[in-house]
Amino acid sequence: MVEYFGIFVDNQDIEKIIKNEKNTLEKQPNNFHCTFAYKPKKIEMFNDIIGKNIDILLIGYGCDGKNSGFKVSFPNDMKKYFLNADKEGNLKVPHITTSLSKTGKAINTANLKFEDLEESVVIKGKFGAFVVENNKRYISFEKIHIDQLEKE
Repeated sequence: MVEYFGIFVDNQDIEKIIKNEKNTLEKQPNNFHCTFAYKPKKIEMFNDIIGKNIDILLIGYGCDGKNSGFKVSFPNDMKKYFLNADKEGNLKVPHITTSLSKTGKAINTANLKFEDLEESVVIKGKFGAFVVENNKRYISFEKIHIDQLEKE
């Protein structure tokens, strides 16, 4: 089952993100990414861009003591794929969670008050899927087939 689609930050740029974080909290997420669709219903539409290399701009930073992260921007041609919405259907702020307190939850990073950065920072990433199947959790940059959806 695809848990979420998103842009996963290239390993060599994670340090660039950490270096720009103003308030590092206790825990780091398992992977640095910007979620585009959580528990997606429409899987096929993402096959057009899966595996694509994408430049992301860090444009804002926020920390409330529980969550720390960056507001991000990505190329206009990616905007139609950004379906990460709250329960009411409102699109969330595109972001990357960088660290959490012991009680912080990554889902709450979108609610931070992001202050604009003086200068945006370019980082590289790749569009992929975070997959959970047979007690394994992994990132895939391969096309997802519709029969994988039936395993839900």
